[in-house]
Amino acid sequence: MAFIDELADKLGLRLGESVSGCKVTIYGRIGVIAEGHRGVYYYDESVVKVRIKDGMLVIEGEGLTISSVSGQEIAVIGRIVGVKMEEGAK
Repeated sequence: MAFIDELADKLGLRLGESVSGCKVTIYGRIGVIAEGHRGVYYYDESVVKVRIKDGMLVIEGEGLTISSVSGQEIAVIGRIVGVKMEEGAK
């Protein structure tokens, strides 16, 4: 069994599920895809704030652009400097 499978099993999670209900994939420093979001809260060229189940996903960088957004997925491209989840932020 792979490490990630063991960890998910110990935490009682299904693979692909996270505690926040949001799956975040970071592509180096050039892009972020978030699945399971609940809408864009704030957006400019240096920060994108996206609502997630229990708070806010904050993507910081330079020249940020929302390249696509759908009901459950958002893609942000630009120079990514940081990604964090803030609990309880609305």
